[in-house]
Amino acid sequence: MFENGRVLDIFPIYNSCNLSQTRVSVRSSREIPNLGSTARWPGIAEAGRETAFPTSALNDKKNVASLINLALGPFAQEFSPAVMRLLIFGATGLMGVLLAREYLAVYPACTLILYLRTPSKLPPDIAANPLVIPIQGELDETHNIARAMEGVDAVVAALGPTSRKGPLYPPDTPIAAAYARILGAMRAHGVRRLIALTTPAARDPADRFALLPALQRAACAAFAPDVARDVRAVAAVVRAQEDIDWTLVRVAGSGAARGRRAVVAGYVGDGKTGAVAGREGAAAFIIRELEGRQWVRKAPVLSTR
Repeated sequence: MFENGRVLDIFPIYNSCNLSQTRVSVRSSREIPNLGSTARWPGIAEAGRETAFPTSALNDKKNVASLINLALGPFAQEFSPAVMRLLIFGATGLMGVLLAREYLAVYPACTLILYLRTPSKLPPDIAANPLVIPIQGELDETHNIARAMEGVDAVVAALGPTSRKGPLYPPDTPIAAAYARILGAMRAHGVRRLIALTTPAARDPADRFALLPALQRAACAAFAPDVARDVRAVAAVVRAQEDIDWTLVRVAGSGAARGRRAVVAGYVGDGKTGAVAGREGAAAFIIRELEGRQWVRKAPVLSTR
């Protein structure tokens, strides 16, 4: 979870009888001087030793930050779990499930909110995780979106075109409209970080000409014009947000490189990116980018190396 090497773990351990009783364990990978003598945190300075202490509000970012500061003293600034509470839209889709699993693996002490139409579609391993909070709602239900946004640090939206309402895609750009509602709720709740998934059909000024992407865009525009219009509208809605730290992640041909986690980020026609990307690699990139923030207000294309 933390990259500096000093702290290996900070995670909740749940009592089998009462899930409201938790403890947080901190294990040092090497000696942290001047902390072992503190009466409140004995033993934390010893390399490899695990120190456990209780907290009744693990999911409260302020409480956890205070707890970390007390435990690690001068070293507390060397790491920061920046996303303590993540909200994912589209969590029952193929990409959404991978994003949820990746987040829970990378941030095992943090809360995951899943906004979804049908909670029963969640895989058992995600549904049974005590740190997962499913919130049922539709993308046009502003009140439920606002409820899901409470206390959130960041949002990942894995929303894409759907034919659920019939064989013809609606012409009124429904996904772009959903993003407008999500962004409104983010603004109302002071949430600034958004990572939105889309495809290379949403062009970027940094893109160059490449034959295959150009053919793919032309085919989409010819055979699914309303879908293409919605994809472009999503990008326009997100880019218009001057007070949001957005990243548009354009995943190339997701699924074709199944199981491959190594991806390269760049732009169409830059000589680095290709035509396909594995969903697993895209999910790992997105969760890293939450804290890495290398692509804020940018629209990278992801493809498999």
